[in-house]
Amino acid sequence: FEMGDKSARRGPNQNFILLLIIASWFFLFFFFQIVPRTVFEDRTPVKTAIDAKPVEYGHPADETRRAEVREAFLWCWNGYKERAWGHDEFKPVSGTPNPSWMEMGLTIIDGIDTAFIMGLTKEYEEGQNWLFSKLNFNKNGDISLFETAIRVLGGLLSMHSLTGNERYLKLAGELGDRFLPAFDTPSGFPHSSINLATGKGSSPPWTGGSIILSEAGTLQLEFAYLSYHLRNNKYVEKVFFKLKSS
Repeated sequence: FEMGDKSARRGPNQNFILLLIIASWFFLFFFFQIVPRTVFEDRTPVKTAIDAKPVEYGHPADETRRAEVREAFLWCWNGYKERAWGHDEFKPVSGTPNPSWMEMGLTIIDGIDTAFIMGLTKEYEEGQNWLFSKLNFNKNGDISLFETAIRVLGGLLSMHSLTGNERYLKLAGELGDRFLPAFDTPSGFPHSSINLATGKGSSPPWTGGSIILSEAGTLQLEFAYLSYHLRNNKYVEKVFFKLKSS
């Protein structure tokens, strides 16, 4: 009798779950009937954006929006090229570059993959020519390991992924080698700063000598990609195995 009562009490819950499942099926059926199929089609990655045609997503305003975004990018790119090409800081009042910080063409590295994806051949080639002829990692000064990894190393690896050009990978490997001394600590966690010329790692005074976990924990993607494509585990071992053992 007690079992019967429990079974009876479960009945309404089971009916509710069944109705919920049926309602979900009806929702999905009508949703996929209403939303244009083109929204879900042709979402494969573009291998050669320079030659690729714009992907149609079924909305008449798409091309207008793309043109406006492209125009905004060109306005920024051309302004940077005219006033601060190759520099990392810019004085907006005087309109002149401020030759300090990294001086590694961060804006070029940040923007070149976007130019490539947008099919902006001229701008892409401008950025590539600068990187292959001017980019220099021999900087005698403390720079942020985190900032340099996510922007410079990440940007070079993105371009290698998009283009397959081994020169990007070679530059990324050189930078990765200069990063490695930052991990020469008792715990294996890297210093926050690294001198790319001397290989000396350090921590800024404001950290109190502590490790910033959010910085150390964001290096895995770039270092793993570097190890995979250079067939050398020395990069990935620094950011996975030593950190894990600590």
